[in-house]
Amino acid sequence: MARKQFSKSAILFISLFSAFWVYTAVELYNNKVNSQLEVFVGDWKNDSTLESWSQLNDKTFEGFMFVGDQEDTIYYESLKITKMKDDYFYFAYTPQHPMPIPFKLDMNQHLIDNQIFNFKNPNHDFPKFIKYQFNKDSLYVIIGDSSKTVKFEFKKY
Repeated sequence: MARKQFSKSAILFISLFSAFWVYTAVELYNNKVNSQLEVFVGDWKNDSTLESWSQLNDKTFEGFMFVGDQEDTIYYESLKITKMKDDYFYFAYTPQHPMPIPFKLDMNQHLIDNQIFNFKNPNHDFPKFIKYQFNKDSLYVIIGDSSKTVKFEFKKY
């Protein structure tokens, strides 16, 4: 009987320890991703486009993209990156859509290179992905699908 009790106790201990370890590993990883997202913060500019980001809290970043000049706004989007449960989502609020368009962060790609943030939505018409790649004071944004891509290059302003 004592042996069965020990076995049940050992199994319970191992289960609790494993659950705690997994929870801790997920929290550490989420904190790492949150700190890596801070690279978005600031103003990024090219000849005709300004993309600006700020951090609202430890789980949410807000931004906007403005295309045009001082006299004329050609295009404007509100942007948000936020953690929902265990995933990170990029939301684009566009004039053409009444609801925000969600794109989920591809964690597999991000694990390979933490300076690349590849957000995907295979159900959206275009783009199906939005890829942010940071390199010091440069930002490259690539949007596209399987047949077409558009690349933007920005400098930190």
